[in-house]
Amino acid sequence: MKTFMTAALLMASASAQTLYDPKASSLAINQSEISIEDQEVCYNDRPRPVRNGERNRFNLQRLDAFCADSDGITYEYGDMNKINNADDCAEFCVNGVTSETLYKALRGFENDCGARTCRCLYDEGTITNKNGKDFKSGNWENRSRKGKGSITRLSNVRGTTYACYKRVGSEMVSDVLQSM
Repeated sequence: MKTFMTAALLMASASAQTLYDPKASSLAINQSEISIEDQEVCYNDRPRPVRNGERNRFNLQRLDAFCADSDGITYEYGDMNKINNADDCAEFCVNGVTSETLYKALRGFENDCGARTCRCLYDEGTITNKNGKDFKSGNWENRSRKGKGSITRLSNVRGTTYACYKRVGSEMVSDVLQSM
């Protein structure tokens, strides 16, 4: 799957400087700021960061959309700049937050390689001024409604350059090694 997606991304970007999402059947993201070589590592479709011996699994949902809950509502987020790719974003959301509450409540993340921005996604009311100190900024203080529950839908906003990644589970690294 990863090889196919990488090949599709590189072919589309080489011809039009735009990534093509085969699931969406539409042109997705203008990547003029990202070299063709960097695109392969930019949008890894399955980042797998480890925290305290627990491997976290994330799956790319779509390149040109924000993550949303079953009602189509986007999530509360804390963000960080200077994040180069999806692997670095997953790593930040898992290991860059010091709060165990935030780590356990993480729903997924949104990554924008061109802007080098990462958003760690949570249910409404999860981030507070006390536990949100690891983030540069976020939307937890505004009054708009935020998503709750599993990421089940996508919120397409014309022109977005974010990619939506869903946290699909975790497993102890020792369990993975024993099954091999």
